[in-house]
Amino acid sequence: MENFQFVKWEVPVTDQAPALVRRRAVAVLDGWGMAEVARDAATVLTELVTNARQAGATRMVVLVEADAAPDLVEVCVWDDAPGVPCKQEPDPCSERGRGLLMVEALAVAWGHHPLSLDAEHPGKVVWAALARSGK
Repeated sequence: MENFQFVKWEVPVTDQAPALVRRRAVAVLDGWGMAEVARDAATVLTELVTNARQAGATRMVVLVEADAAPDLVEVCVWDDAPGVPCKQEPDPCSERGRGLLMVEALAVAWGHHPLSLDAEHPGKVVWAALARSGK
């Protein structure tokens, strides 16, 4: 496919990971002429990376794919943290627990499935499909 656009990068598991992912996602999507979805994609990736880090990931890989389906951008985070993402219903006064609610609000669809990079790196991928506005 001639117009196939995707980028994948490993993310350092640090306090700066969400900000680094947010900046790179916006730069990539803006560079592809997809500014209309860049901020939502950055927000979704920030939440997914934050969740992976809080769950104990020691390794994370991000993928942004512009041609996942017509008029959709797909973002994914692979991590090696145990467990699977679980949407919460936080107390209104709680300062945490709204990440996947935000992902669900911004995405057309989202989900997760097991994915091992190799025998030494079991893990999962969490993905979200975002609609390109104006298309």
